[in-house]
Amino acid sequence: MPFTEPAFLFWFLPATLAGYFLAPARLRNLLLTLASFLFYAAGEWAFVGWLLGSTAVTYLVARGIDAWRGRSASRWLLVLGLAVDLLLLGWFKYAGFGARTLVSLGLAGLSVPSIALPLGISFFTFHKISYKVDVFRGTAEVRKDPLDLLLYILFFPQLIAGPIVRYHDIAGELLARRVSSADFAEGVRRFAVGFAKKMLVANTVAVVADHMFSLGPERLDAAGAWLGLVCYAIQIYFDFSGYSDMAIGLARMFGFHFLENFDHPYFSRSITEFWRRWHISLSRWFRDYLYVPLGGNRGPPWAPTSTCPSSSCSAGSGTVRAGPSCSGGPSTARCSSSSGPAGAACSPGSRWASSICRRCSGSLWAGCSSAHRPCPRRAPTSGRSSASGLRRIWSGSPRP
Repeated sequence: MPFTEPAFLFWFLPATLAGYFLAPARLRNLLLTLASFLFYAAGEWAFVGWLLGSTAVTYLVARGIDAWRGRSASRWLLVLGLAVDLLLLGWFKYAGFGARTLVSLGLAGLSVPSIALPLGISFFTFHKISYKVDVFRGTAEVRKDPLDLLLYILFFPQLIAGPIVRYHDIAGELLARRVSSADFAEGVRRFAVGFAKKMLVANTVAVVADHMFSLGPERLDAAGAWLGLVCYAIQIYFDFSGYSDMAIGLARMFGFHFLENFDHPYFSRSITEFWRRWHISLSRWFRDYLYVPLGGNRGPPWAPTSTCPSSSCSAGSGTVRAGPSCSGGPSTARCSSSSGPAGAACSPGSRWASSICRRCSGSLWAGCSSAHRPCPRRAPTSGRSSASGLRRIWSGSPRP
């Protein structure tokens, strides 16, 4: 059910808003979950059972990760959960393509499967991965109530077209939120802007782009080709950013604050800047859950290092220093590469400190305070370096 359909605008959205604000606070998450369930079923009812089942598996895996925190079973359970998510995503999106490619290469006797693609599978797969990894790292607490997790994955504004919302960004608002009149008005304004982008700009220039691309080479001159290219560039931006604006506005009406997804990318002065401005939630997701855990631009995480950084921690200013680098802010002190997973709370007395703050040797410490001693200086063996690299990949820690 696209946001631009009359059924959404004049039936689904008014009914959901009325029910949400008339319901008691304790029932609002339930109402939003049911509304999101109906929203998805209206567009892809055949996969509703599969979506609920995969969400239940994610819930159980995260509970197991939290129950076995600090043990190797927790890490392997995370790996198993991620493998299941990625295998399902690969099967639905790429099995048919892979089979057709093999057939085109001349492999006889291989039938091409006809696989229906679940609506929004990429987005809710990324959300499930974000939830499990955030729980494992300790950047967010596991949800005891499965309804909270179901709402995070099913929430209709971001379910089928994004933006990708990292779990720890809205974990607090899943438990308690307040919708002020200013928030609601901003949500309405943002939705209207996105609606205008989609209907008045993207759909209009799409007519020109489609016409130009439908012309054969003998009828398409250079001016027509450039016109089609420019119109398509305008269409794709206003289409994507329009849907993102509508999703952000809808979420704001219900008290959720999504991060921005587009930042005027066509004003970029380089490809790198364009990547940072275009589909920000996607690039941020890959940075936090893939690029940084694999070492970022500082080389592979399994590369040997000659020394162990110190583990001194200082929480006085709200920032924990762990080895050569630290990150954090006034509200949450965070570990970095040498003493624990990136983003894990590492302040003295933290509930996660005893099980998450790790030293280079892989052993567990009772906490992460200033009393910790530096690791012994010794050159690691290749085996220990590989194991350390794998630990950084699983925990999301950058390479020191």
